Amino acid sequence: MTFCTDSDLTAVAADVRHLVPAELDDWSVQRALGEEAVLRDLSRVWYGPAARARGIDPAAVPLDPSRLTSAEIRPLAVLKSLEVVYGYLAKPGSREADGFERSADRYHRRYGEELNSIATAGLSYDWDASGVVETGETSASRTPRRLARS
Repeated sequence: MTFCTDSDLTAVAADVRHLVPAELDDWSVQRALGEEAVLRDLSRVWYGPAARARGIDPAAVPLDPSRLTSAEIRPLAVLKSLEVVYGYLAKPGSREADGFERSADRYHRRYGEELNSIATAGLSYDWDASGVVETGETSASRTPRRLARS
């Protein structure tokens, strides 16, 4: 499932459109890597605790991306994808961070803030696999949680 497009990336970082290297057609690989990371993080910080609170074993019934609401995940996917894009563009091995590395760090921080917000507020999720997110399955029905940083 695709949670963001290159257009979503340029809506946040307009210059990213002009930074696609010659060896790539677009940022689809970086977006896919970003979205995989988002799903791993969501499984850990949100889905696991939310599933256990509903009596579901998250190891037996893993997070199903198709049951998420794309609009709620898009900001998280965009931020992580931009982190991956700018990390890709950063010069490896330089002693000082270049502009791309600083941008990657900035999006990494913003991603962490957004992930913390989701861990606290929750997400809408089609828990009963009915194809519709009902009132009891919306983020408003979640118990707020805090994400502890290590």
